[in-house]
Amino acid sequence: MTRKIDSHLAEAQMIDAGLQPLEPYQNAGSDWRCKCLICNEIVVSRYNRVQQGSGCPKCAATNAGEKMRLSQETAAARVREYDLEPLEPYVKSDIKWKCRCVSCGEVVYPKLKNLQRGDGGCYKCGMKKAGLKNTMSQEEAAQIISEAGFEALEPYK
Repeated sequence: MTRKIDSHLAEAQMIDAGLQPLEPYQNAGSDWRCKCLICNEIVVSRYNRVQQGSGCPKCAATNAGEKMRLSQETAAARVREYDLEPLEPYVKSDIKWKCRCVSCGEVVYPKLKNLQRGDGGCYKCGMKKAGLKNTMSQEEAAQIISEAGFEALEPYK
């Protein structure tokens, strides 16, 4: 059984996260209407999200202060690190963003947050890289064939 959180403590922590509650606290998992103290929007959050470091879903305020969306310039610079050139304005990190791969010219639609967590930007170029990683030299292939007790009848491609 989980212990009940004191409503005054929950309200104080919401305020620390930049959210002024507009209704009484129910429980940690319930939607809680609040007014963001940074953007002044009425938003719905949950106490357990604030406990995990989240704040206003609209301006991404955190317990440490304000964390606003990336600027166009910053987002474009980040996507260029993955050899992609933006073809439309940046909206949000979890929305597909139309870009062109600088290496092959393919038009791709990555999400910036996926790039930052390690996903590749261009599928076509990613497949080429993977293919090169999994390719072995003529000597390596010949050694594997001979160790298995076979003789190569033609060159390895």
